[in-house]
Amino acid sequence: MSAQPSLEGVVDDVVSSILGEDHATDWDAFEQFSELVHRLFVVPSTTITPAMRRFFYALGVALSPTSVLAVGSYVGYATIWFCGDPSWMDGARSLRCVDPDPVANRIARRNFEAIGLASWSVVDGTGLASTGDDGTDTPDLVYVDLDDPVDRKAGYAPICDALLTRPEPPATIVAHDMTAQPFLVDADILRSTLDASPAAHRSWFLPLDDSGVAVIRSGAS
Repeated sequence: MSAQPSLEGVVDDVVSSILGEDHATDWDAFEQFSELVHRLFVVPSTTITPAMRRFFYALGVALSPTSVLAVGSYVGYATIWFCGDPSWMDGARSLRCVDPDPVANRIARRNFEAIGLASWSVVDGTGLASTGDDGTDTPDLVYVDLDDPVDRKAGYAPICDALLTRPEPPATIVAHDMTAQPFLVDADILRSTLDASPAAHRSWFLPLDDSGVAVIRSGAS
């Protein structure tokens, strides 16, 4: 009987598939970064599992984005895993976050200061317009984790459509919760939006855990 692949091996295989080339994450570096995050961050609650934080970390290191935008960032715990490269601490990369919860945003600001991110902003608001984003300075990677109390994940499709119809769309969009049972209708709407978008080069809907995640790569990637 063959041995089951490790969680880290599964993540590297998934990231390699997205990149179209072999990728091997430095998992010792991940463990060091994970220890730092969990020692310094305040996280009242989270649905980001060990599998998902490994995936976000591995994808962030592999893609090496110079700028990240998080729409629905809560206290910054999900977003920070895209920022595991040491260059995030010296100002070479920039992070922008927007979330409607001012209490969560205060914690996010405290968390990013505590861990030493050099270039970041956290804005109280919803959607792309709240960040001051006018479509002319597109980030390399956009993370979407909206959870409206009424519409839940219905905002994913319009946000992704707005990003993909830009003259220069982001290279990568990562949308959390897109294989979770409560949000399958919203996931189907997002799939239809991507199918109709010439800029959506390829997408993956990955059931890495109960929440799952969608990764969209644009023609710019």
